[in-house]
Amino acid sequence: MSDTFFNESFRNMYSDVLRTELQQKGSVLLDKVTIEMDLKGKNYFMDQVQKRTAKKKSGRLENHEITSPETERRKIVPQTIYDAIGIDKFDEPKMVVNPDSKYIVTQKYAIGRSIDEDIYDAARGTAYTGETGGTSVTLPSTSKIAHGSSGLTFAKINDALEILNDAHVSQDEDKFMLVCPRQIKELLSLDEITNIDYATKKSLYDGMPGRLLGFTFVPFDKNLTYSTGTTTITRYLMAFTRSAIGWGYEIPLFTRIDELKEKHYAKQIYSALSGGATRLIDGGVVEIACQE
Repeated sequence: MSDTFFNESFRNMYSDVLRTELQQKGSVLLDKVTIEMDLKGKNYFMDQVQKRTAKKKSGRLENHEITSPETERRKIVPQTIYDAIGIDKFDEPKMVVNPDSKYIVTQKYAIGRSIDEDIYDAARGTAYTGETGGTSVTLPSTSKIAHGSSGLTFAKINDALEILNDAHVSQDEDKFMLVCPRQIKELLSLDEITNIDYATKKSLYDGMPGRLLGFTFVPFDKNLTYSTGTTTITRYLMAFTRSAIGWGYEIPLFTRIDELKEKHYAKQIYSALSGGATRLIDGGVVEIACQE
């Protein structure tokens, strides 16, 4: 068996394993947003078809009115996310390197955390719309819930649901809420969590609150943006629907294992992708401030 065949086989196997691991465990948010593939160009736009108003016929044999569909464009600026691991050639006899090693896990988590940070920042941050993406759009104040000198309460969750309902979010659309360890603790002490149906009670054994008011609670590894006062911390949680946030791939995840001759033929494990996120629907995202 030639070295070329071995290297290619090993490379493909490693790439497949990493790609599977990333989809399953690397990012906790990718499977909760709208995804588009094959972004092209320096900037890329995800278009949303706007709602329409039906017309009523007022007379016999009248001409009907034809109007063009209205869309709103949101710009994505793809960026490269990568991780590279180097293994000295003369260290290899002292260690075991294979696709199931800890190296694949550390790369998976690094890339996944970076993706999640981009999605979170896009949800809270400035979106860009218009024909060329030159118009900035901030999350409106009506989509922000003040901390009120309290943590995550049932009232805040209810308010978030009201905001989404006012935006005419589909009742059957998936709804998510990002929470940190402190908010998980607060949720598990709510009567509304501990005293409802068996399925939710059962989830308490795993230390997670499950679902409430249609929201699936998502533990978020990134510690969420916060601001500090003299004695308190304000944490900014996010509630959102799947259609409200978009992630686009310019280049899907790929992996290469190569020998670097300029580094005494050290082995390099390199993984990367190119993509970006944007907020697609302002009314489908709610910022919830919680005081700690």
